[in-house]
Amino acid sequence: MCTQNPNQQEGSLQQLIDQITEVTGLDQNNARTVVYYAIATHGISEIQIFPILNFYGPAGTGKTTNLNILKELVHSPRIIDGQVSNPALRDALGSETTALLDEADGISERWLVNRFSRQSSNTFVKRDTGTGWSQQPMNLFGATAMHRRRPFKDPAILSRSIEIQTRRNQVEPFRREDFQPYQSLMKSLASKVPWQDFTESAGSRIDDTWQPLELVCKFADDSNEDWVTWAAGEKEKARQNLGEGQEDEPTILVFRALLAAAMPEGGPVRDRVKISEIVKITGELAEPTNPWQTGIILVSLGFEKTTRGGTRYCITGGLDKLKQVANALGLQDDLLDES
Repeated sequence: MCTQNPNQQEGSLQQLIDQITEVTGLDQNNARTVVYYAIATHGISEIQIFPILNFYGPAGTGKTTNLNILKELVHSPRIIDGQVSNPALRDALGSETTALLDEADGISERWLVNRFSRQSSNTFVKRDTGTGWSQQPMNLFGATAMHRRRPFKDPAILSRSIEIQTRRNQVEPFRREDFQPYQSLMKSLASKVPWQDFTESAGSRIDDTWQPLELVCKFADDSNEDWVTWAAGEKEKARQNLGEGQEDEPTILVFRALLAAAMPEGGPVRDRVKISEIVKITGELAEPTNPWQTGIILVSLGFEKTTRGGTRYCITGGLDKLKQVANALGLQDDLLDES
């Protein structure tokens, strides 16, 4: 049972983690992640990027409870209805705040990319001055935690977010007074972290995303070994999910459509494929690319195009060429493996 009350002094970091597990059903490592995230928000003025924290799961699994807990722990919290219009959401975010988005399935993922990095956070919005319209600057950088029932669509968000899956469990009721006393502990622990040690990794967005929490773990929680091991596994899962998500990126999508058309089951590799056929398959796999886009992508991948009798074709180059392009894209495909 939660034993903290408003008249007691703040407890320890471990006591807070235990209370989170009791009212949310999260395991210790996920609960520790929530706490590390809260601590990191108190160093946001010194951080160049800040991860998106996403609670993902069906209704009735404690997603809102997690946001309510964070509200009592984080720096400058702002509870925002995720179903508001995009302009209203943009105006509510603010700079260097912690936005807590409830029911966030319908929000524009573009704003999340802006909010993730201080370097790309500046934008302009049109404002009605009464006598006309003016362009006004706005900074969107800040921490963002949300809950959703659907995965993100954009692979760019996958590499910038930390996801916690929620599940139905027997839990204790949430009482905000159990968590309010820990606000000062969050600030105190954040002051122990040398945020200047943050350095962006060459080509590893997922490592960058986790780095603020890893700094908290190292300097505010004595490099908790269980969490460090667990976080390494979560980053590997994120890389795998990112690879799958990127299969819907236009370049990958067009190449997979070309493979499907060029290598019919049980038949030889075709030396040329109608571009219209590739377009049709992209529509079956995901959002279609039009013939002009498809042609540009095929040329960028090193394939030649030709026109015969008014019909445009892609020259496949045979199996070796297809394998060469797949290797350059870092792709594995069962069709190629079996050939």
